[in-house]
Amino acid sequence: MPATSSIPPAPHTFPVDGPSHREGGGSVQQRRRSLGERLVSLLELPGDAVLDVPRAVLIGSMELVVENHRGLLEYRPERVVLRLPDGKMTVDGADLRIGFLSPEQVVIRGRIDGLRQAPAEGGGA
Repeated sequence: MPATSSIPPAPHTFPVDGPSHREGGGSVQQRRRSLGERLVSLLELPGDAVLDVPRAVLIGSMELVVENHRGLLEYRPERVVLRLPDGKMTVDGADLRIGFLSPEQVVIRGRIDGLRQAPAEGGGA
């Protein structure tokens, strides 16, 4: 009776979008973000906890809480502009004031009329 050989099962693989790091495709930051996005999806984790993205909570039209900001770029009673990891957020309104500011979080109070988020000028933060 001939001997049979046992072939070990193939290791688990995960599909990768785009060129691999061996092919030199994409920057390290792009590959890390892509990996983070896949982990968020696969493990069903909250994106703001894993990825370097801001979390904004608007309470009515009178208070905005933003986590993971990178500082204030502009502050006036009718406009507040925050730096974000990948751009900026503009808050328009009236009687705007900073209720709380820390390296992790900012609370903006007043009459909030609008929010805009824009990518960083020049394509990077």
